[in-house]
Amino acid sequence: EVIFAERKENSEVKKIIKNVLKKTNSIVISRIPKRNFQDICNYCKKNDLNVSTGKNCTTILVYKLSRFTV
Repeated sequence: EVIFAERKENSEVKKIIKNVLKKTNSIVISRIPKRNFQDICNYCKKNDLNVSTGKNCTTILVYKLSRFTV
């Protein structure tokens, strides 16, 4: 699942993250406005989600880490 966050409010993006991760283990959030980037990352970390980011980018990968991997 990919969220295009450029024209969405932070609260909308957070709701989408929460709902999508009920159904799947990962989500990509792209084109996050710079002013919202750190807030979205902090929200995910506070909810025990893993966040992967790159340098100077506006896209993050958010995922749940399964305890049982094969």
